[in-house]
Amino acid sequence: MGRGAARRFVVFPKPPGSHAHYYLQGPRALVPCSLFPAVGSTPLVTVERHKAAEKQLTCTSDGWFPQPHVQWKDTEGRIVPSDPAVLHQGQNGLFDVESHLLVTNSSVMNVACSVSNLPLGEEKTVAVSLSESKMNFSWKMLPVLGLLLVVTIGLIWMNSCKKGNLWT
Repeated sequence: MGRGAARRFVVFPKPPGSHAHYYLQGPRALVPCSLFPAVGSTPLVTVERHKAAEKQLTCTSDGWFPQPHVQWKDTEGRIVPSDPAVLHQGQNGLFDVESHLLVTNSSVMNVACSVSNLPLGEEKTVAVSLSESKMNFSWKMLPVLGLLLVVTIGLIWMNSCKKGNLWT
């Protein structure tokens, strides 16, 4: 049996005018190479309220190769028009992507951000609900319910006082 030697390589971005994507620096030479396709992270969607009926959605994902394709979709899977995605290629050669969607229609309740690697046929999607939380509605109603409770207790107390059997 032969002995295997551990080899260490360092990946460098392509020099200007080069046809290879990257170079591997091995023990003896600089060898051109290409990166393999990579599927990135699950998208992260943040929601920021602008005006009463406007919401700015931002979808980010990193670690893709080659450049990922980003789409926003509604609940029926139809593509929702958005701003062009912003791509950034890190020194490791992988792409980070950010896409923005401004929602001005209050009837839009759910959307999904989909980031895909077309050569691999891989896609990662995250859905977001834009409907107002029912919990927010109940907190807004709390003062009204408190006032009704005070009035009801007051009426019961006044009725008891008139009958003369106060707390007996």
